[in-house]
Amino acid sequence: ERTKLSLQFLDSREQFTGLVSLAEQVVREKAPNGNAYEKARALEQHFVEAGNYQYSTDFDEINELRQPQLDPIEDFVTNHRRGHCEYFASALTLMLRSQNIPARMIVGYKGGDYNYVGNYFVVRQRDAHAWVEAYVADSEIPADAMCPEERHPGGGWLRLDPTPSNDAEDQIEKHGLFDRVSKSFDYARW
Repeated sequence: ERTKLSLQFLDSREQFTGLVSLAEQVVREKAPNGNAYEKARALEQHFVEAGNYQYSTDFDEINELRQPQLDPIEDFVTNHRRGHCEYFASALTLMLRSQNIPARMIVGYKGGDYNYVGNYFVVRQRDAHAWVEAYVADSEIPADAMCPEERHPGGGWLRLDPTPSNDAEDQIEKHGLFDRVSKSFDYARW
């Protein structure tokens, strides 16, 4: 029973007053009559809207702006609004739980470099990523929002990625001679 509660509720609302208040405001403005799916999407959008937050792995910059008396995630949401994917995923997980939407943070890898010579992906540490899954009732999930394999009569875990895109990630891959030679050597080494 305790596991179920920890997935659904935020145990220490007093420690996250700014985060809870912001979650309530976003839901009130963007999904006032919404179900769990619409609230989850509204909270996700809050993080990725241009100008709200900034992706950064510059820990010196973040530490300069930190208010050490605050919880790091409360501080992120209410103060400096700069961080890497774990900040964004942690904040969204807590916001969802504050709205009584079961949520969990997932850590893994996103992307990688596709080696078209050998037909495989090279996944490096720089591809590490954190995102969120929210559990939503089946009746609240639009038909095109989740693949049928991920749904069941009770609902499904909806994938949410609150991390704003990083300009470096958005570069278009080019397949020049150097790239082909590099991928060929990588394939030979593999």
